[in-house]
Amino acid sequence: MSEGKRDMARRGAALLREIWAGMTSEKSRRAFMASIWPRLVENRVPVVVSLALATVIYYGIHDRPTEEFVRNVAVKVRGASEGSSIGINPPTVRVVFKGLREDMLALDMAQPIILVNNPGDKALVGGTNSVPLKKRDVRLPALRGFGSVSVVRFDPDNVTLVKDEIASLDFDIEPPKLEGTPSPGYRAEIISYSPKRAAVTGGGSRLKGWDALGHKLQTAPVSVDGLGFGEVVRFVEILPPTGEDAMDVSLPPEKVEVKVRVLEQRTPMPLEGEIPVRLSFPQGFPFPKGVVVEPTSVRATLVGAEEQLRDVSPANVAVYAEVPEGAVLTATNALEVALVARVPQDKSILEITLAPPRVTLTAVEPLEEPEKPEAQEPPESPAVESRGDPAAREEDSTP
Repeated sequence: MSEGKRDMARRGAALLREIWAGMTSEKSRRAFMASIWPRLVENRVPVVVSLALATVIYYGIHDRPTEEFVRNVAVKVRGASEGSSIGINPPTVRVVFKGLREDMLALDMAQPIILVNNPGDKALVGGTNSVPLKKRDVRLPALRGFGSVSVVRFDPDNVTLVKDEIASLDFDIEPPKLEGTPSPGYRAEIISYSPKRAAVTGGGSRLKGWDALGHKLQTAPVSVDGLGFGEVVRFVEILPPTGEDAMDVSLPPEKVEVKVRVLEQRTPMPLEGEIPVRLSFPQGFPFPKGVVVEPTSVRATLVGAEEQLRDVSPANVAVYAEVPEGAVLTATNALEVALVARVPQDKSILEITLAPPRVTLTAVEPLEEPEKPEAQEPPESPAVESRGDPAAREEDSTP
């Protein structure tokens, strides 16, 4: 804000205060009006601006509905003396805020903290000190002036401070976790990470308690979003403890080196239903008139990326019994043949397993036609005496 605007605001505020004082004093009303009216006319611009601004603030904030929000806020202590540490119990406190929703969203981004005064080493020697929490202890390190936000109450409303000597201990580092999704059809895995232990500096008694409970340090997640086939190296930082383990500690500055390998995704998915077996013969093979296939259908299990296999059905897979060249296929010579599966080209299928993997083929020979008997001449009929003509009989009987 420029100096001219600040001066105008100061003059307007002073004038409003005089107006209020004059309006509440009956005795000086006439004197007030005689003295203030010329000033009102002279300073009409800042007066109008001040009244408009006050109206906007009143109707824009105070008349809007507010809500209560609960947040877990970390408790910190103003600088402890060098060589000592102050433990806080509990390390986080539930705080009830009240205000407009948009202001609470800004408050979350600011990450508020509760900052209590250090009672001094003398007050903590050989014991503890209970500190009541006050609304003014809530600090917003990133942002200022949230307007409508106010603190309603704390739960609990006090914390206990315990003096502790500074110490350093080594702790194991948990294997980092992967975050995100590689390219379609791929999966990611961690090959190795280093270091596997790190030194933590902080309150000695608290660190010893961690060590007794087998506490391990956590790292930030490793992002594998969009990665394709191959190996990559990522560096992630060690995270400070949170929740019930939260305390002021000093962590090593170096980051954890993580080696990640990205492989083709291998998810087995059995197909529901059986696939019929088809026959495939080499060129020039004496094709028999009939072949018996045993069994006539098989089951299949596909291996690949789950999103690639989800839409594949038995109807999309063709299974062939490919007869090799030089094979002899007769009714008396059963032939065992390996099966070959063919899958859609647009699917990334890494492997297909058939059950059973082989079938048996047997040829069906055609039936031989029975031999036909040779044709025979019909036997000659024996001579039969004719008895039909009496005259002929008489001629035959003549000497």
